[in-house]
Amino acid sequence: MVAIWGFIGPEGAGKTTAMTWFMEYHMALGGTCRSFPGYELYSPHGALVQDIDIKELIRMSGELKNVVVGIDEIQQFNDSSRHMTTINQLTGYVGMQRRKLSLGIFYTLQNWMWLYDRMRWLTHLLTVCSDLHFSPWGKENHIRQGEYMSIITYDCKGFLTGQPWSPLTSMVLRPRELWPYYRSYNVIGIFEGQERIQIKKRLTVYDLNKAEPTFEQIRDASEDTPPVGLKAPRMTESEVELYQRLSDQGVPMSDIREIRKMKQGV
Repeated sequence: MVAIWGFIGPEGAGKTTAMTWFMEYHMALGGTCRSFPGYELYSPHGALVQDIDIKELIRMSGELKNVVVGIDEIQQFNDSSRHMTTINQLTGYVGMQRRKLSLGIFYTLQNWMWLYDRMRWLTHLLTVCSDLHFSPWGKENHIRQGEYMSIITYDCKGFLTGQPWSPLTSMVLRPRELWPYYRSYNVIGIFEGQERIQIKKRLTVYDLNKAEPTFEQIRDASEDTPPVGLKAPRMTESEVELYQRLSDQGVPMSDIREIRKMKQGV
């Protein structure tokens, strides 16, 4: 499903396994997946899924149709402690445009509060993962750690149920069956998520004084060095005051220009 979907739980709870299960399901239905650095994903046929980084996600978001992007340990890239940084604002923008782009973002992290708040608010589904080894059933049946995991998914925004935070059907997964389809032990470079992104914005200037320039603008223009052979006499302070008084009295700018020409002997 092309939604924003989070997978949370303590270390070793099976977050990446659960995310991989749903990404494999998406590919089995004919969809496309991409993975962030540190998370190797393989298709149901064993082909390595193409990776993508934060710059490509922002630059190519309009081209990623029916694509789910998997981000393991998203706090490396979208940390709440870096509130309102450019990278967080841009990923938040991609998240807000997700529906129009038919783009899904699946992510894992241990503590949901580590995530940038805008991405939390945009999240549709949140899956809580736990190792059944620690459950009463697991202890009673001597289930080994990592043998079975439980996932419970909540509809954060009422996206599917119409009621925010409604629990959906829980599932039990066997992580071992999904191990061939992903690698999550790759070390993410310490500076991978620390890159600073700077945007050079387009600048549009509306000059409201173009038709009727102020006297200060006329004076400043007269101080510029004119081309050879042209006169550009400097306007004195007294002239500025005179023309300003005339303008305040309602004298049209065209008449003021004629008065100035007469004073200059033009």
